[in-house]
Amino acid sequence: MIIPIMFMLFIIGCEDDTSTADDLDVISDPIQVTTGNMTENSYYYDLVAGTEAEAASSWHLAFQMIDVEMAGTTYSMPSLILGNVATAVYTDNSYNDLTEAPDQETLQSDAIDNSSVEYTGEHEVIHYDMATHTVTINEPERVFVIYAFATHNVYKVQFLEYQSGIIAFQFNEL
Repeated sequence: MIIPIMFMLFIIGCEDDTSTADDLDVISDPIQVTTGNMTENSYYYDLVAGTEAEAASSWHLAFQMIDVEMAGTTYSMPSLILGNVATAVYTDNSYNDLTEAPDQETLQSDAIDNSSVEYTGEHEVIHYDMATHTVTINEPERVFVIYAFATHNVYKVQFLEYQSGIIAFQFNEL
């Protein structure tokens, strides 16, 4: 009885667990995130840790209500705020087709001003339509490539949906 058990342990212990080049080319399923309600509290997210963060800690994405003045009146508008990152926006690649990080030179040349993703910015993510009083994700097919300065990690991020102050997005490390 002991000899068959020892033989099985030997076989299991000798199994090859090394990664192949093909394994390294596969990107895991995206991490799906649904935020808390940004109209009640600002929401901060740390891409490296893959968790919600505190405002005073390290974070890469924040969803907040920001004050915007229009025609002499101040309104609180939903907005994406970027942390200590470099960001590029791609509309010519689908989320699934983007499988590797752009090289540093390309990422630098494609980098946008981080404030341009905020409300009314050129690359605004969360859009408020004044005529219909609805909030949506602006161009949800866009893919954002985000380079975290502190860790040198690169992520692809896609903002999918806005519903009553809650954002759904997905991301993968590249």
